[in-house]
Amino acid sequence: MSEYHVRRAGPADFSKADCLSDFTFPWIDRAPPNTEFRAVHDGGTLYFQFEVEDEDLVLGEPIDSDRVEIFIAIDEALDPYYGFEMDPQGGVLDYRAKFHREFDFDWTLPEWKTDGEIFEGGYRLTGSVPLSVLENLGCLQSGRMMAGAYRAEFSHGANGEILEDWMSWIDPLTKTPDFHVPNSFGTFVFED
Repeated sequence: MSEYHVRRAGPADFSKADCLSDFTFPWIDRAPPNTEFRAVHDGGTLYFQFEVEDEDLVLGEPIDSDRVEIFIAIDEALDPYYGFEMDPQGGVLDYRAKFHREFDFDWTLPEWKTDGEIFEGGYRLTGSVPLSVLENLGCLQSGRMMAGAYRAEFSHGANGEILEDWMSWIDPLTKTPDFHVPNSFGTFVFED
């Protein structure tokens, strides 16, 4: 299982973070626009940041927008797992789910904080969540957390339609686009 190391640093000091930038389009043959993910923790809080290149932003509600996503899970059974779909303006669609695609959209995690910043050529999404919350969910165990990082790359088509493409840190190895499978997850390893 692929690993991403979450280094210990001061609050939101992303200069100390490893850069995860190998996002791809698993289901289409196209060069991906740059997407960078960084995360650190200070012993009490996880801080994360996506830096996204996007020349054609599609904005709307989080589910209908360009967005970045993080899923976390207790184990490979994905029963449950938690999704956080975050748009460039900082909006969040959060939910609890069970494999395969049994969503509970009434569930919410108010401690999951995000802020979006749009700039020419893209956007930045930063966020945080207390480590104790991740532990209470059962996802953060012994300094490790099953997690996935994704991007919904939407664009405007020639006839005004919205084109939807999907990017992932890990190729889920599915025939059609689907992040909601165990193969799309890796492991976040929290370092001291």
